[in-house]
Amino acid sequence: MTCSRSGNLWTADVDLPTPVLFPGAAHLPFTVTGSAGAAAEAD
Repeated sequence: MTCSRSGNLWTADVDLPTPVLFPGAAHLPFTVTGSAGAAAEAD
């Protein structure tokens, strides 16, 4: 997971292996990737 600020926007990127999402599933060799952003509030 990474979080960073670019100007007035915070962003987060996450990679999650499929066994975490589907325990016991038969050989799911892929990673679920997600990203999100939110406006930075006043400091």
